[in-house]
Amino acid sequence: MTKIRRFGRRATASIALAAMVMLAPAARAADAPRVTDERAREIVDMAAETIRNLYVEADKGAAIASELRSRANAGRYDGAGTVSVLADRLSIRARRALGGSW
Repeated sequence: MTKIRRFGRRATASIALAAMVMLAPAARAADAPRVTDERAREIVDMAAETIRNLYVEADKGAAIASELRSRANAGRYDGAGTVSVLADRLSIRARRALGGSW
């Protein structure tokens, strides 16, 4: 595995971790805020844009972002209900997009 590829995977893991850290306090709260389907799509769009802009391998970052947006537009993240569930769904999707290697 090349250094660039390892860095790209670390960068993606870092982005996912940062998103989970930002969402974690609300998710752990006893009265965790509900996430509407519309808000879930907005969060996914922000995550997709971050991946597209920061992923080391530009083509792969764009492909992952496109896939996340397509899934959001198709309603695949609807019904998540909480930020915790949404973060789990996004993490699983990102891992699959990268071949489940991290």
